[in-house]
Amino acid sequence: MSIVGPRPHAVAHNEQYRKLINRYMLRHLVKPGITGWAQINGWRGETDTLDKMQMRVKYDLEYIHNWSVMFDTKILFLTVFKGFIDKKCILKPLNSQLGLKMIKHCLFPAAGYGTRFLPATKSMPKEMMPIVNKPLIEYGVDEAIQAGMTNMAIVTGRGKHTLMDHFDKNYELEHQISGTSKEALLGDIRGLMSSASYTYIRQREMKGLGHAIGIGRKLVGDNPFAVVLADDLCVNQEQGVLAQMVKLYEKFRCSIVAVQEVPKSEVHKYGVIAGHALKDDLYRVESMVEKPEPDEAPSNLAIIGRYILTPDIFEYLDNTEPGKGGEIQLTDALFEQAQKGCVMAYKFKGKRFDCGSVEGYIEATNYCYNNLYLGTKATTKNLTTDTEPELLTLEEA
Repeated sequence: MSIVGPRPHAVAHNEQYRKLINRYMLRHLVKPGITGWAQINGWRGETDTLDKMQMRVKYDLEYIHNWSVMFDTKILFLTVFKGFIDKKCILKPLNSQLGLKMIKHCLFPAAGYGTRFLPATKSMPKEMMPIVNKPLIEYGVDEAIQAGMTNMAIVTGRGKHTLMDHFDKNYELEHQISGTSKEALLGDIRGLMSSASYTYIRQREMKGLGHAIGIGRKLVGDNPFAVVLADDLCVNQEQGVLAQMVKLYEKFRCSIVAVQEVPKSEVHKYGVIAGHALKDDLYRVESMVEKPEPDEAPSNLAIIGRYILTPDIFEYLDNTEPGKGGEIQLTDALFEQAQKGCVMAYKFKGKRFDCGSVEGYIEATNYCYNNLYLGTKATTKNLTTDTEPELLTLEEA
């Protein structure tokens, strides 16, 4: 497909646009390679008015600067130029009025069996396992909404109908407790239900995380989207992990994976990345391996269950061959995307609990009880009149 040129009435503005960009480059960045991007970008024909052009210059320059200070100019220019040839350019105007698709979709792969928690998960989805008084998936949805997302897309499987029920009305229950002190306990979930839309699709065969995300394409469409694995509970009371990652996406507009350092003895449980450190907490991914042996791992930076993905990831997933066990691994698709474009890894700020393991689940429950539940309980104490039974110690019992 050829690159579409400007509309006739935009030519004069594009000429002025290029002059402004080039002037800025010479005075501030002195990066000749990036000037080539400006010359190509000036002919995209997306500018209708002088006001819009000036806004676009402002945001494009900010974006160019973010990239130029972190990447080699030649690499940046070649990556961007290839993006235009493929019609999948990652450089788009930052301002939403000029066409940037902000992240409004969050995908929850939730079709897994949860075998590590059998027999509890024989009839209950692992995503509905409660951490104190809220199921795991509710924590993930809350995090996504706090990051500005309003469309929750959930990939379910057989026996997962309770996921849909949780984000829906329960008329009988709500009628029974209406007007009582217990009604206040539904405040949080009602808030989540009114703040987002919820759509579902079934994954009929368990073929790995990559396959589940591919199934979710029908729900998120041709949009950038976040992915949350609900059994990875992430807590940061100041700013959630997804909100941190969204801020990075607004600057760089490429796929981003959350990572944390793990002991070498545990790298075989994760996808592991290696890359060029741009800052203390930010890496440009150069290598990515799914569940390597400790002596074969490229680093101890493990990918955890938070991602922001650009829509071209679906094409990489379509071309990814099934790996061990016939599963399609997201890690393999991300590695291809990193080789041909750009993927970043971000060491997030906050605590993460592996609630897919019994040990991590208990640790998360204790942490949330002491740091989240007790505080919430104190604020709602006057709203409930029912007395709770006093807990006895083992000695007293």
